[in-house]
Amino acid sequence: MADGAEAAAEFLERLRGADLSWWCGSVGDIANSVNTKGYELMGEGQPHLAKEVLRLNCLLLPDNWIVWDSLAECCFNLKQYDESTRHYESSLELNPGNTNAASMLEEIRKRQR
Repeated sequence: MADGAEAAAEFLERLRGADLSWWCGSVGDIANSVNTKGYELMGEGQPHLAKEVLRLNCLLLPDNWIVWDSLAECCFNLKQYDESTRHYESSLELNPGNTNAASMLEEIRKRQR
């Protein structure tokens, strides 16, 4: 991240598909580690940087429903409802049982009326 989100995205794109178990143990561990950093940044009042971190998580792990849910939550908190909707829908597509995404989509619809 020191070189900016674009450089980090390029680096993570090169990592996609690589065996990263040496780094965090498992794909789930990677997702959790990056998500934790994103939530820390949100808690520190840096939601735009948090969004970039969470977006990078989605680039690295596009088939993980949790990372999309987290990015959607960050966008929701930034009042970026259209983007939040797209990310919640991605999460739901990957996990139709994601009740959080379903309820958040309903909340977004209420706010956009």
